[in-house]
Amino acid sequence: MNLKLTPISTLMRRLSLVLGMPSLLCPIEYQTDLSNSPGDDCSDMYLIYSERIYIPGFKVIFAFSALTLTFSALKFVFRLEPRYMTRIDDTFEFIGLLCLISSIGVLYHHFGIIFRIQASNMDPNVLITLSEALDLMLANKWTDITLALMWVTTFAIKTSVLAYVRNLVRDISRRLGKYHWFAVSYIAVTWLFIMVEPVVLCQNLEIATGKYISGTEWTMDIYVTSIAIVLEVGTEIMMGLIPVIVLETSDLKPSVKIGLEVILFISPVMIIINLVLITGSIHSNIQSNGERISRQLFWQYMEGNIAILIGIRAAFHGIITDQQPRDTATDANSYQTVQRNEY
Repeated sequence: MNLKLTPISTLMRRLSLVLGMPSLLCPIEYQTDLSNSPGDDCSDMYLIYSERIYIPGFKVIFAFSALTLTFSALKFVFRLEPRYMTRIDDTFEFIGLLCLISSIGVLYHHFGIIFRIQASNMDPNVLITLSEALDLMLANKWTDITLALMWVTTFAIKTSVLAYVRNLVRDISRRLGKYHWFAVSYIAVTWLFIMVEPVVLCQNLEIATGKYISGTEWTMDIYVTSIAIVLEVGTEIMMGLIPVIVLETSDLKPSVKIGLEVILFISPVMIIINLVLITGSIHSNIQSNGERISRQLFWQYMEGNIAILIGIRAAFHGIITDQQPRDTATDANSYQTVQRNEY
């Protein structure tokens, strides 16, 4: 049986026509004569890659990130007025925003090389030269950097939320305060596990990419990724319990209640996104390794952006409604009847 091999340069020419983005996905020397591609065979490639590489999804990422950054800038304009003080939750949110900006920059600058490895994984008949293989090995490094920055964004927002309710929780119950610090510790451990996950899977982030290019089984990757996602779901559940307990046991000021309810809304949204991530990882492992990259990047960016927007919404409500410096300790002492039960 004769195996028909497709040079990766030809594959990228065809792929660029489907995506309408030749400047991003094709080397310069392959952009000049894109009309001389095979007819029927090329049409089949159009159908395959137009379905699997969903470029409009990444346009959504860039647009959604721009929206997030715009609202974040407006929020900080309010917070940095003379009568407002920047608090620790604002600091963590600012760190998350910096990581989001950096991640978007890395994704945009290395968009082409990241998706070349995706395209090569989609077609088992792709023939990769040594020089092209070296370039593709870099894709794994940039993908890991992009995802690491987005994980920092997500966990910075989680920490910001816990800092937002710190004084309120401390004034309600000692046990609830201890639970709060346990949640902080659990989130820190989960974040460290997720950050070292790529090293566990690929000790050499560039050379080990070759096993992914060659189509080796992703079983270990799926297991480790599943553990990471389960741990993150645990962080969402632990964070969601804090507003539930506070709302059930305290008579709070309306603006504080709405802020806590918005924070509570984060947990189910993030759990759903993580379930989609783990389901997509298993599906990609069964269908095609190449689908996994775009799927994980898309949902990771969506998770980070949604977390920032919901956190901003909670902070904005207190700023606009009260028109006074936010102080959760004051809210807890002056506007609520606290039931100091030991949970």
